[in-house]
Order: sequence, then C-alpha cells, then structure tokens
Amino acid sequence: MPIFSGLYSEYVTEWLKYFPLGKKLHIVDGDNLVAKPWEELDRVQDFLKVPKEITKKNFLPSTEKEYYCFKQSPKDRVVTCMDQTKGRRQEEVSDGLRRRLNELFKPYNLKLFKLLGRTFDWSV
Repeated sequence: MPIFSGLYSEYVTEWLKYFPLGKKLHIVDGDNLVAKPWEELDRVQDFLKVPKEITKKNFLPSTEKEYYCFKQSPKDRVVTCMDQTKGRRQEEVSDGLRRRLNELFKPYNLKLFKLLGRTFDWSV
C-alpha cells in the first residue's frame, strides 16, 4: 500500500545500521529543496566535500510554477525548468482525513526525528 512508503523511520533505522548519519548518509529536506534549493545543495556539497559550484545565483523563480528553475552557470542564458508533470497542485484532503493521517504517522515521525536529531515542518 503506497501510504506505508511514507514511514521513513522504518527505512532510516535499517540504513543507519550500515551508513552512519553525517558520514555516509545525508538526509535532504525535500520541502526546503523546493523552497530554497540552493540551501539544500549547499549542505549536499558540504557533505560530499566538493567545491561549491551551485549557489543561489544558479536559480531563478519559475514564471509558471512555485518551483525554481536551474542555470548550469550563473552567467548561462539557458534555463532548465521542471516539465509539466512536476509542480502540479495536490488534491485537497479533508480535515478529518488529515487528522487520521497525522495520528497514523505521528509515532513514526517522532521516531524519525529522534533518529536524525532534527525535525521537519510536518504535523505530528
């Protein structure tokens, strides 16, 4: 069932047996990757110990969607944006269903936050 793929703590528990957090495993905040991709990519470049080639100057707000578009180089005129299947509006979820989902995910999210030593802006 697709809903169970969102129980991230179950996956991370297994991964941490083999990949130490911060040394071999890096977790990207997907919400921040959408909101401020340069911040997340800065963290990824730090984690990988590679030169910081991608900065805020590589991103432009999309004129059509709530995402950023990417330029290979800040001076580049070629801009790449996500295709039409990305950035579409999600279906509305009733308050009752949202509460039930929050109840289902709460213990798993709290476990994940404890495993990672950080929280995400999710309902718990």
